[in-house]
Amino acid sequence: ERKLDPKKAARDATKDIGLAVLATTLSLVAVFLPVVFMGGIVGRFLGSFGITMSVAVMISLFVAFSLTPMLGAKWLKSTGEGVSKRPKPEHEEAPLLSAAEERARYREHFRGESGFELEDGFLERAYGKILAFSMERRWLIGLIMIGSLFAVPLIASIVPTSFMPDDDEGRFDITIEAPLGTSLAETEIISERLARRIRLIPEVRYTVVMTGSPEGDISGRGDNESLIYVALAPHGERKRSAQEIIQYIRDEELPPFIEATGVRAAVSQVSPFGTSGPQAAPIQYLVRGPDLERLEQYADELVAVLQKQRGVAQADHTYRVGRPEIRVEIDRARAGELGVSVASIAETLRILIGGQDVTKLALDGKQFDVNLRAGEDHRRQIADLERYKVRAADGRLIPLSQVTRIDEGRGPSAIQRVARDRSILIYAYVTSEASTANILRALDETVESFGMPAGYSTLLTGQAKEFEKAAAGFALAIVLSFVFMYLIIAAQFESWIYPISIMSSLPLTVPFALLSLAIFGQSLNLFSMLGLLVLFGIVKKNSILQIDHTLTLRREGFTRPDAIMLANRDRLRPILMTTLAFVAGMIPLLLSRGAGAGTNHAIAGIVLGGQTLALLLTLIGTPVIYTWLDDLQLWTNARLDTLRAGVGRMTAGLRKKREA
Repeated sequence: ERKLDPKKAARDATKDIGLAVLATTLSLVAVFLPVVFMGGIVGRFLGSFGITMSVAVMISLFVAFSLTPMLGAKWLKSTGEGVSKRPKPEHEEAPLLSAAEERARYREHFRGESGFELEDGFLERAYGKILAFSMERRWLIGLIMIGSLFAVPLIASIVPTSFMPDDDEGRFDITIEAPLGTSLAETEIISERLARRIRLIPEVRYTVVMTGSPEGDISGRGDNESLIYVALAPHGERKRSAQEIIQYIRDEELPPFIEATGVRAAVSQVSPFGTSGPQAAPIQYLVRGPDLERLEQYADELVAVLQKQRGVAQADHTYRVGRPEIRVEIDRARAGELGVSVASIAETLRILIGGQDVTKLALDGKQFDVNLRAGEDHRRQIADLERYKVRAADGRLIPLSQVTRIDEGRGPSAIQRVARDRSILIYAYVTSEASTANILRALDETVESFGMPAGYSTLLTGQAKEFEKAAAGFALAIVLSFVFMYLIIAAQFESWIYPISIMSSLPLTVPFALLSLAIFGQSLNLFSMLGLLVLFGIVKKNSILQIDHTLTLRREGFTRPDAIMLANRDRLRPILMTTLAFVAGMIPLLLSRGAGAGTNHAIAGIVLGGQTLALLLTLIGTPVIYTWLDDLQLWTNARLDTLRAGVGRMTAGLRKKREA
């Protein structure tokens, strides 16, 4: 466009943007590299992404300095037509203008009376007028930027949060818990009855019913528990999403089934961690302590709080009472009189009821365990236990009925322990409207109101625990990214001030990123936070192009207003091209369907919306902040010069007095 030889144009262009490209590349690596060092499950999800992006960005640096200029020199022809005619500065060294003179100069640019002959297109002219208007009224842009930052809490309050995005994998689970004491066969019949109803739904391909579990199985299902695995037809063969079908089952199928059978039933998506039932719920909250009755009271109140939260579909806890049991209470005073120890009573019951391997028997070269245990007919009734005898310290056999009280009762189906403490798990299944952060905050506030005594505590687990880890991990990654970016840009520009003006555009994208999540109906989750990091990298690139070219033109002799107007005009097309290319690359991800589409939407939505919505404000806000920081630097230098001059005069005066 400047009628230069293609090879010389390629060399000059590469030299012109060399510093900007290097700073952009290294700062992009600074954005993605901290992700590699995130720990836990989040690190497993994203570690490979950080490595891939960092390596790809470094390779792109080599391409930008070698292959791209070579192809440009070969394919592009000198035309002499375009909008890139470059004016000459009026002075070898740019003069400093007063604030009034700068405003007058911006007013001339706005009216088209700058004196520069520029063949601008429509976009350059429109952007030039907006920029000139904004630079003349920097206070107005400052108020807009401050207002957008203050809007972050308001927008964040309407954006739901979750650990993972909603994803239509074409499958989900239904857990059924029959009353305690229900046999395995009865539970299977009840489960199959519901499975037949589910298979009548047009989108359902098949179901698999799993009742109970073998000993030692990780699921831990009892005879009264079952799991129905529901597989849906491929996404293109059904009209409703998995989330819509799940909600239909919750609203239409489960209520009459639960009323007719008296069971507990819950529907949930298949957990990414490979668990099912309460352990697959996105909200999991443990209460711990020594007294189960008090823990049950706490758990009931927390479940009531959960059921009132927006987006909670089902909530419950794992403590179940009703399992028949025989209780043996030791009369310690009587046992002490007869010389019977608690350990002796416990050992007697353990051997006679539970059994114990006492020796091994060798037959035909094989060894067999010999298990000592009371016969089946002698350990069924309470009367059988009362006939047992325990040995006292003096060797006498004392009937168990003399030192214990034996009665029947009902106790918990299982006692869960965490770190050796008795515990109850409170869990909830949620819809896409739920905000994990708000729900956990409500639970914490409720627990605080309990005033729990010493020995009682709460603990997050499952996806809720990983959500907190992810939030903390991303907060650290963002802080480290900002620190590394600042140091890299400061080293490239040899200034501590200019990196601040470049990085100031990053916070301005946050409200627009959150707004894009609200527009697309998405949540702030693991992958949308990753998209926010990608957005930071792209926006920062624009600011580097703007500030670098502005500094170059000022060194050539242009005044600050002229350098800002010309630099931003020259860099408008590259910024728009890279932005539109990146946005275009996000559109297929945003429009994707099927399994894995939720992850694509989470990344693409925040990047596409945030970049598009924040583009104009960052294009205008970056020059405004640059001038403010430049004014601050000039004011500081002037004060330092005055201070140094005053110290110099004082030193000279003292030297003259000493010589006199």
